[in-house]
Order: sequence, then structure tokens, then C-alpha cells
Amino acid sequence: MNIHLLGSRFIATATLLLMTAPAFGAGFGVNERSAKATGRNNAVYAKLAEPGTLFYNPAGLSDVPDVQLSIGGQFIYGTNEYSDPNGERLIAESTLKKAIPNIAVSYQVIDDLTLGFGLMVPHGLAVEWPKGWAGAGIVEFVDLQAPHVTLGGAYRIADGLSVGIAGYFAFTHLKLERAVATNTVVIQSNELFKGSDGLGFAGSVGITYEPTDDVRLGVAYKTKLDLSYDEGDFLLLDADGNKQMDARTQTELSLPGQLDLAVGYSISKDIYIELDATYTQWSAVEKLDLQFSSKEESCGEGCTSDPIKTEEIEELKWKDVWFVRVGGDWQATDNIELSAGVGYDISPIPDETISPLLPGSDRVASTLGLSYQLDGIPMTFDASYMLVYFVPRTVNSPDGTDRASGNEDSPIRFRAKYKTIAHLFGLNIRYAFGS
Repeated sequence: MNIHLLGSRFIATATLLLMTAPAFGAGFGVNERSAKATGRNNAVYAKLAEPGTLFYNPAGLSDVPDVQLSIGGQFIYGTNEYSDPNGERLIAESTLKKAIPNIAVSYQVIDDLTLGFGLMVPHGLAVEWPKGWAGAGIVEFVDLQAPHVTLGGAYRIADGLSVGIAGYFAFTHLKLERAVATNTVVIQSNELFKGSDGLGFAGSVGITYEPTDDVRLGVAYKTKLDLSYDEGDFLLLDADGNKQMDARTQTELSLPGQLDLAVGYSISKDIYIELDATYTQWSAVEKLDLQFSSKEESCGEGCTSDPIKTEEIEELKWKDVWFVRVGGDWQATDNIELSAGVGYDISPIPDETISPLLPGSDRVASTLGLSYQLDGIPMTFDASYMLVYFVPRTVNSPDGTDRASGNEDSPIRFRAKYKTIAHLFGLNIRYAFGS
């Protein structure tokens, strides 16, 4: 069977699914990795004196004494609304629900050396749309799971100066349900990429520097993440629901690197504020090749049989973007610390590649946090809330056509007015052994 029957929209959709992982600003990837950090809107790259700093700037582990454990997670609830470009007719609503766990452990081996271990799911995604809605050919249900195992350490090379390094091992799993119609075939709510696991490795390096008692500086860089997806299954049916072919997909993907710059200042012994800026190299994500082959085909190790078809996605035209934010802490009492933050995140996605699968737009994030230290016990509870407001975005093609209606020559995939909002609730428990 000619694989062209799947249509170019399937390939574009698969590409966008994979791209949702790295950035909340670009979709619904989640980079909130501890309630303490979320309370400051992740303005923590200069200073975060708890094990979760491993996920942000590993050099910060130098500020975490003894043996400490942090365990908890984030619960996300979000909604998407799509209306016609004029906002007069509601097309559909979708919901996003996900629980994202995290755990981090730090161990101060000697005064100047601290090691860390962590498990996190920074890119959780689950979005469900009504069956048979206008954009069912793009997405009806999508679920992305991406647990990371992290190992790292920090070394204090001089008073006030520390360096850190960490490695991230990613195990990603994708599931997508959609309905795609062509002239002769239809895929009805099947799981594309069912059982498709991508393995990858990335590293990060960081520095923290305290030039004075009141000023903190931080720099961190995370390398790109290379993922390889093999044996992603899908089932091709005809219009009557009869099986046409079992097939599999294979692809490789590189996700962009990220640079973080931070400066913090202690206004007093009880008040600390920090300004952070994150630069994400989205322009490095240019296109994606997908290989399709019949599932019945099999060969041993070193198989070199030709695939049915290799498709190359059009240029994504994504751009490098900044995410700027400010956050701070106030030690209100001996037991209570309050946090808050606000930030603005620019979407890298142009009109040509936006879709209901990836409802990206510029966003404003506001956060609140509370930490409570128990009396007589080295245990702290961290709670946080984040409100993410996506700036409404209208996408329309100059000639009034769109790809959802079958016009593949249009530069716009799905004409609509996009409105999205999300709520994140975080809770962590920290315990300091030997304190």
C-alpha cells in the first residue's frame, strides 16, 4: 500500500507531538520540578538551597548541607478553547490533566563536594478533545510521558564560587489518537506511536558565584537532547473500518539546548529576590524525517531492508526565544517562608505550524509559594500555585483557506482563535537527615 495515503497532515501532526516535550511555552511540556522553585516562578538559577536545584543549576548543590530528600509533584489542570478567527463561534474545548511526580536526593560527601540524584517527569502532557470535532484529523487525544533520571554533583572551588555538572537520561513514551481521512482510507481514533519509546541523553553544567554577601550570580547550560523512536505502531483502516495494514514508524529527533542567566540580591536577611532569563535555541529544531515500514516485514540484527517510505516534514520555522521572570522569598516567621514570582514567556511557534495539538502562544505566568518548617523536626512542607495565562492568538490565512478544510496549499494548518489557561498546584516534602 502506498504510504502517501496517510497524507502529509499525519507527518506534520507526528512532528508537532514530538515537539511538545521541551517547553511549556511551546505547548504543555512542564518544567516545574519542585514546589519550592515553582513558588518563585523558577527564578532559582542563582540560588535554590534544596535538592531540587539539581534539575535547574547543579552548582547550587553546594548550598545544600548533609543528606536531604525532597519528594512531591505537580498537578496540572488546563483548558483550551478554539473558536472561529473572529471569536464568534466556539469550535471545541479541550482539557489537560496530569500529575507530575518528582524526587531529589542530595549528599554532602565532604565540605566542598555534594552529589545529587533525581527522578522527574518534566514534560508530562495529556490533552483530550471531543470525538469527531472539527480538528479530529489533527488530534483527539494525546499523552506524553517523559521520565528523566538525573545524576550530578557540585564542587566549591573557592569561597563563594561553585561549579556543577549533571547528566539526564530520558525515557519518553508517546500515545496519540486521531482520525485522518483521505480519498480512500481513514484512521479512526487509533493509537499512533503506541508503545513508542524514545531514549536520549543530555547534560548540563552550571556555575554559582557570590561576589558579595548580598549578591548571587548563576549561569547554567543544558545541551540538546537526542531521541530515537523505534517500533511505533499504527493501524491503517479503510472507510468501513476494515484493516488494511499493520505498520511501524521510526524517527530520530533532537531537542534544543537552553541557556539560563540569573542574578539574585538579598534585600535583607529575610528577603531575597532573583531575576532570571532563559534562552532556548528552538531554531535548531528544523524538520523531522519519519520512516514507515510494514509491520509484517522482519529481519535480524543489522536489518537494512528499505522502508515503505521516508517523508521529510516541511521547515518548522521556529525561532529562538527568551523567557524572563522575577521571583523572591520572604522569611515571614521562623517557620514560614512566603514566595512569589511573575514571568513572560515568548512562543517560538509561527502561524504556519501552530495547531490544536500544539496550542502555543506567548504566556504570562504568576506564582505563589509557601514553605512551613516543623518545630523540632527537620521537615519542611513546600506548596505552590502557578497560573499560566496564554495570550489569545488568532491564526488566519490571507485567502481565508486552511488545511483542516483540505487545502494543502494554505500556509495555515487550522484557522482559529486560540485561548488557553492552565493551573499548576505543587506540593513537596523535604527532610534533612542528620540535622
